[in-house]
Amino acid sequence: MTTQTITTVNTQQAAEILGLSPNTLNQWRHIKRGPAFHKFGKSVRYSLQELEAYMEQTRRERTSRFGDQSY
Repeated sequence: MTTQTITTVNTQQAAEILGLSPNTLNQWRHIKRGPAFHKFGKSVRYSLQELEAYMEQTRRERTSRFGDQSY
């Protein structure tokens, strides 16, 4: 049997990785927004793989919602 090591970080570390405040992540958890997380008792952890996936999901190439527009 092969085991895979999952590296996790706490809320403070996850916030630093994402460039957010820990309070933002705390609020997002309560409204079911943001990256997936794990809960071990009262301890909240984010896996590095999930943070990377979240960053990829929220990646944008432009700020326009409507794509390329010629003016």
